[in-house]
Amino acid sequence: MPKGHKFADRKSVSIHDIVEEKLVLPERLSASRRYIESEFQRNDMSVKPYLEIRNIEVIKKLVEQNLGSNILSWASVREEVAAHRICAARITGVSFERDVLLVKKREKTFFPATTLFIEFLLDEVTRNKDQFVFTV
Repeated sequence: MPKGHKFADRKSVSIHDIVEEKLVLPERLSASRRYIESEFQRNDMSVKPYLEIRNIEVIKKLVEQNLGSNILSWASVREEVAAHRICAARITGVSFERDVLLVKKREKTFFPATTLFIEFLLDEVTRNKDQFVFTV
């Protein structure tokens, strides 16, 4: 990521800081996009994407090439941030928190692998709670 971006060295940015950025966002019908738009609307703002892309990997590559910025979950960008290919800043002024539900029949017994996966999932959800980040 080029060092010249105005937010590259910041730990956090407000939703007001990023509204005018060239945002590369998921396509309009995706759950992530609807969620992002709802948070902007809660702040009496609207998001106008520079580009709409279906694939998150493509979005991250465009950000790496300095062709825009984006809003993604920390879990989806942590490898790129660790490799210094992109920078990430926490978004302040909004609550990007989603519910994750697990439903099972009362009498259902899980296999040990399923139980391990559920424990992993709960740990990931807990660690990454409210962790949408703005990437440049």
